[in-house]
Amino acid sequence: MRYVIGLTGGIACGKSVVSDIFARYGIKIIDTDIISRLVMQEGQKCNEEVKKTFPACVENGVINRRTLREIVFSSQQELAKLNAITLKYIKQETQAQLDKEDGLVVLVVPLMFESGFNKMCDYVIDVACSEDVRIERLIKRDNITKELALSMINSQMKDDERRKKSDLIIENNGNIAYLENKVENVIKLLKERKI
Repeated sequence: MRYVIGLTGGIACGKSVVSDIFARYGIKIIDTDIISRLVMQEGQKCNEEVKKTFPACVENGVINRRTLREIVFSSQQELAKLNAITLKYIKQETQAQLDKEDGLVVLVVPLMFESGFNKMCDYVIDVACSEDVRIERLIKRDNITKELALSMINSQMKDDERRKKSDLIIENNGNIAYLENKVENVIKLLKERKI
């Protein structure tokens, strides 16, 4: 019987690190960021809709992701337009992948509650960390300004709201060994069906 663990958290909180730990224990991972890239590939319907809606981000017939990011994170309206296009394709592909699975599955969704993916999950875990840590990670990881990092963070659900809606919180302000220990304890409880 399939049991879907939703894994969410604000941008740059460490969802990928946590999902990698789950994967090391042989747990199937379905990541909507990967699905998003899949549906946005050249030639896909989603890609064509985005090009038509955001022509300013198209260079030589191809979407410039950096330009698209700057457009959508400068305006809530533009972000809502992009999400309206991509979400339907991401949900279709996610459901198709879930339908093939049995047993424990981790579904990684950055915008879990905003997009309604929590309805596909039996249990939701929030990976959380401080805003300062997130800003630092975003600047380093994505080579962006502090202003853009803050805009990206502020475009998402507030941390306290995400915490209230989640079943479990994993804090990721410490070191990797601390995080691994926390996740391993959660995996043990999941396998014993205690959560």
